[in-house]
Amino acid sequence: MAKKDRIPVPDDVATLLIFRSDRTCCVCHQRGEPIQIHHIDEDPSNNDPDSLAVLCFHCHDETQIRGGFGRKLDAAQVTHYRDDWHRRVEARREAADKIALAREAAHAQATAPTPTRRDALPDPAKLTNYIRTLPAVRKDIYGRSQPKWDSGNTLQMKRGSYDVSDVLEQILVTLATWYPPGHFGGREPQDFINAVTASRFTWHRAHLEPNGIGNGGTIIGTMVGGCVMDDLERMVLDAVSSLAVHLDDFDFTHWKQEWDAAYEPSPIGAQLSTSVESELGEVVRSEDYAKRILGRWLGPRKYVAFYADGRWGVQRNEDAPIEIDGRRWRIEGNKLLLTFRGDTGLVTAESTITSFTTKQFIADADGHKQTYDWAP
Repeated sequence: MAKKDRIPVPDDVATLLIFRSDRTCCVCHQRGEPIQIHHIDEDPSNNDPDSLAVLCFHCHDETQIRGGFGRKLDAAQVTHYRDDWHRRVEARREAADKIALAREAAHAQATAPTPTRRDALPDPAKLTNYIRTLPAVRKDIYGRSQPKWDSGNTLQMKRGSYDVSDVLEQILVTLATWYPPGHFGGREPQDFINAVTASRFTWHRAHLEPNGIGNGGTIIGTMVGGCVMDDLERMVLDAVSSLAVHLDDFDFTHWKQEWDAAYEPSPIGAQLSTSVESELGEVVRSEDYAKRILGRWLGPRKYVAFYADGRWGVQRNEDAPIEIDGRRWRIEGNKLLLTFRGDTGLVTAESTITSFTTKQFIADADGHKQTYDWAP
């Protein structure tokens, strides 16, 4: 069968698709990972939005291969993950919007002016009222996230950071509507701010893992979330400071004192050192590997689960079902043997457990090390 010519995805189609997916892989949901647009039907000439999905490089590879801790992602699975992820992103944005705009319920949103240059801000009174609500909004969302940070569980802590980042992003989008149309590189405020947020996730994930993406363990996700929160906080202060110059009845110094008093920055910082210290847990003896491996572990971009009856499975994100499909596991000394369905039948892969604690184990297969963190 002749290979079809690749037709570039139109800019408007790509922009909408990437925005709907929050610039995040629809399968593994790892924010900050490099992404690409995948043709679900494997036809590079078909740019119908229903045939496109946003995947990270790793998950895209899994649409092509089969084996090991993974399993080939077929078209039906990718479509399911895409549609589910788009619904989740939309719901998350709606929730963040409600929080970010709750204090402004009695005020109408400002209408963006038509000229690209102007002598004054539109509706300065409405802008002033909105800005004055932001310290209360900040206190509200940080209060909602604090129990997750206090849990000491890296997954919960990461969720708390994402919740705050979503609200801060929506605050920035709202503030941006008071700037002239096309002010941000000719892009809509929502698309521009979303791209900036995604770039911060990418930057912090990259510089925090100098030995390669995925080598830092689950604590990296928590640290990245905290760094992005701080970045977005500074952006809010920058925007308010700039807009305040054009507001007659607004005292920025007093407002910033209220903003700072609403919550101290980087509230997860105190938990990070404790989490890092307790992350590795107690050392497990080799004779106990088979008992202590039971349960769910978070590896590079996906979960793996081991069961007492010898089955094991893959879970591509925390909300997805666990895929077992005939997989079997066993441990012989320090060797982990995984059996799975390959293209030509059952295949068994062997790796060496080089480190094992109650909260993390490392497996080495032909010099390639992968870290798995306990994720009950």
